[in-house]
Amino acid sequence: IEMKKVSKLYKSSKEEIVAIKDIDLSLEYGDDVAIIGPSGSGKTTLLQIMGGLSNPTRGEVRIDGVLINKGSDNKISQFRNKTIGFIFQNIYLQEYFTAKENVMLPMLIAGVSRKKAEEKARDLLEKVGLKNRINHKPSKLSGGEEQRVAIARAIANNPKIIMADEPTAKLDAENTDIILNILKDINKSGVSIIVITHDQKVAKNFHKQFYLDHGVMVDGNF
Repeated sequence: IEMKKVSKLYKSSKEEIVAIKDIDLSLEYGDDVAIIGPSGSGKTTLLQIMGGLSNPTRGEVRIDGVLINKGSDNKISQFRNKTIGFIFQNIYLQEYFTAKENVMLPMLIAGVSRKKAEEKARDLLEKVGLKNRINHKPSKLSGGEEQRVAIARAIANNPKIIMADEPTAKLDAENTDIILNILKDINKSGVSIIVITHDQKVAKNFHKQFYLDHGVMVDGNF
């Protein structure tokens, strides 16, 4: 991932709000990174731009050499689906689908056959410790279990990068440890991990740490 002079500005009738300012960032294959900062520091905005979910006001973002803030929405969406797995704080599971069906969705969108998608979804859910919860709907799962389904969904298409926005913010200490250990195992397989967090204890689990303060990034270890 390479970001050059990336800024995001929001304009209202009275003022101009700077969400992030002149971000330069270069990450290598297999990096594990925490971006830490308080609420309102621009962390989520940065992640959305880094993942091609939002366009910067200025600057450019490249993943694997591909300029992801230019081009058609359809082309960028296809690139994201095959390259990046997203994990969100609010999880966003489809409540009428089972855990297995939720994990199958990105594979079906990518054109994987239903049979192969179902087989892989079972394997992934077993990998994150949910062998006995495969056919449960989100309403029957705990918060930690839902987040593990979200992780399985995020890695369904063998992404090169996992981007996670506060994946442990709503979890207790035990489930936080479970989620962090799963992410570490995924990273060992060569997948880059980028985690947004406000929690320094979570950030210390990652080799690279960056602090975001009022939209400005500072390199450092905490």
